Amino acid sequence: MGKRSKRVSRVAKRTKRPSKSKRSKVSRKSAKKTVKRKSKGPSPYNKFVKKMSPVLRKANPGMKQPSIMKLIAKEWNAQK
Repeated sequence: MGKRSKRVSRVAKRTKRPSKSKRSKVSRKSAKKTVKRKSKGPSPYNKFVKKMSPVLRKANPGMKQPSIMKLIAKEWNAQK
């Protein structure tokens, strides 16, 4: 009985402490710093799509979005 009770106490001690991998993750989290990045903003093509999409939708009410995007792409290429 003496040996068995010692084994149980060793297991109990091990489960109380977090493993090394968990301890290292906690220290890494505190070391990380958040970096704020500036967004680039919309490209000229994105601005063109935003401007032309409602115009072409009103002109072609039955068309689906992929077809409208094709028209917008043709307009963009013609404009260049």
